[in-house]
Amino acid sequence: MDRIKLPPLKQEFFSPQKKYSFVISTLDKWQTEKARGQLYQLTGNNRKLLWSKQLPHIYSPRFVFLGDKGDILLLDEWINQPTSYAIILLDKNNKTMLHYSFNSLAILLQTSPDKLAANAKYGTWIMAIPQWDALGKTVVVETFNKTLKIDLENGTLIVK
Repeated sequence: MDRIKLPPLKQEFFSPQKKYSFVISTLDKWQTEKARGQLYQLTGNNRKLLWSKQLPHIYSPRFVFLGDKGDILLLDEWINQPTSYAIILLDKNNKTMLHYSFNSLAILLQTSPDKLAANAKYGTWIMAIPQWDALGKTVVVETFNKTLKIDLENGTLIVK
């Protein structure tokens, strides 16, 4: 039987200036496929919980970026399958700023889902490990001969 490697029981991500922390954890040691996400504001040695919720992803997002204003970018799924949660951008109040499924992303990129998946090296649509830009406000994602630039602060997505 094929098995996927499960994500760590707990993952913690920090904003570039360490003003925020986002924790993804399992409540049942991955007996179920759901994880909880918790956003904390950090001030000195204090951690203030801003929100906590079950994430819609299977196990966990594949990539996570946390901006200095508490915005969270969740990319793809832990498992390799077309997803309803290819791109999710949440603000620090847990409001959805961007949401693209795998299929809506294929439409945005003007390609078929099959071609998008065939070129992926990470998950079903990402060609290279996503990176922060030089200013640390925009995440750059390479996919199907195009580059996505996702601005965490204003919620814009640009295709180049």
